[in-house]
Amino acid sequence: MPTIYHSNANKPDDAAVVNLDSRQLTSVPTSLRTLSHLRSLSLYNNQLTTVPDWLWQFGALEILNLSANQITTISSHIGALARLRMLDLGHNALSQLPDSIGELAQLHFLYLSNNQLQALPTTFARLHNLRYLNLTHNRFINLSDSLGQLSHLTELRLYHNQLVSLPHTIGQLGHLIELHLMQNRLSTLPSTIGWLQNL
Repeated sequence: MPTIYHSNANKPDDAAVVNLDSRQLTSVPTSLRTLSHLRSLSLYNNQLTTVPDWLWQFGALEILNLSANQITTISSHIGALARLRMLDLGHNALSQLPDSIGELAQLHFLYLSNNQLQALPTTFARLHNLRYLNLTHNRFINLSDSLGQLSHLTELRLYHNQLVSLPHTIGQLGHLIELHLMQNRLSTLPSTIGWLQNL
């Protein structure tokens, strides 16, 4: 049985937090399907290769941690998680993301490190509320100009990729405080990086 914590035991309809970290799970327990008010779910460090479609029906979910598994694909139904604020897909085997990820309008923190990503969908530019983006340890050679549309970004981690250039639109990230570029193939930086006065 999952460990379920209710923030108020006297309110049965209150949001729940479920932590199933490091349980050697090969599938997501179907017993979770009844938790319609689930707000936080962590399945960190298991042996998942797929995510069931019913998981994307948790409309109240705000935090989802699927990191350190063996997941190869993410369903387009992820776009239904309209209230999601934190998504951790790091340390998996993802080579691409669905276009519907751009529908996660409330997303603030996105962890995609240690995957096999080479490109981001064009819809990524719709994540206007994103504050933190971690793309480290992937296979990016370059990034789209649409990166500049992530106007609320304060921290961008790009180290340990194969980047040979950065888009000039990076200068539009006026709220950026931290930019991590180590272990890439960059020989020059765009002049617009000088616009980032908060670095």
